[in-house]
Amino acid sequence: MGFYRRRLPHWQPQGRSLFLTWHLYGSLPRNRFPPPGSSSAGKSFVWMDRYLDRACSGPTWLLQEKVAQLVLDSLQYAERVLHFYDLHAG
Repeated sequence: MGFYRRRLPHWQPQGRSLFLTWHLYGSLPRNRFPPPGSSSAGKSFVWMDRYLDRACSGPTWLLQEKVAQLVLDSLQYAERVLHFYDLHAG
């Protein structure tokens, strides 16, 4: 397993898939946490993911069809042409 550190530690297991997620700066609301009933990390993730899908404030660039398509095209180009990774969803 490869390991390196920049701002955060990174582990890269060889021959294994990784789940990646990211967000636009300012899209995660401050002081907004999953409700007390979300006991597991998985339930908290699902709660936040659904909350962000309904976001109506903060950066909402991906609501613009042309911007969303540009991001998708870029991800697919990096997979198909540059062979940086294998996408399992997109």
